[in-house]
Amino acid sequence: GWFTEAEGGVKVVASDRCKTGVAKLYAQWEGYVDPFVDYICPAKNLTFFSETAVPWLIDTGSYSTAPGSARSGTIGDNGTTTLKTTVRGKGTLTFKWKASSEQNYDKLNLYVDGSLVTSISGSTNWTTYTRTISAEGSHTVEWRYTKDGSASSGSDCGWVDDVVWTPTGG
Repeated sequence: GWFTEAEGGVKVVASDRCKTGVAKLYAQWEGYVDPFVDYICPAKNLTFFSETAVPWLIDTGSYSTAPGSARSGTIGDNGTTTLKTTVRGKGTLTFKWKASSEQNYDKLNLYVDGSLVTSISGSTNWTTYTRTISAEGSHTVEWRYTKDGSASSGSDCGWVDDVVWTPTGG
C-alpha cells in the first residue's frame, strides 16, 4: 500500500483527504511466499493462492500423497473455500484430485476463467484430470470446495495434488 513514510508511517487509502494539494507517499509491500507450490507443483512453475475466509492448507496425513497435498479448509454449511492459480497462454493442465463429501451435494469444483468445468463429490479415490486450454492470454484456475445447507459426510473436504501446466509448444 501507500504510506506517509518510507519505513512505517501511516497507511493512506483513496478515501483519505489531503490537507495540501501535494502529498509525498511511499510504496511499501511484502513478498508473497506460496505455501503450496513445493507440495503440489512438481515443476514449481505456478503460484497458488487461498485467500478465502477459510483457506486451504497443506495435508501431509494418510489421506494425502507424498510429500503432501492441498486440502480444502474446514467450512460450515453453505460455505466455500477456494485455491487459485493462473496459467498463461495455450496449454494442458493436469492434476490429481479426490473428495470425501456428501455425494452430489458437497463438491470439489474446477473452474477455469470463472466457468464451472467439472466437479467431483462423494468418496473418491485419487484420479487424474486433464484440461486443454486453447485460448491465448491469462487464465484463472480455481478449485472450490462447496457445501450445501445440510448434512455432512466423510472427511467433508477435497484434495488437489501434482498440478502440472504444460504450455503448448513446450
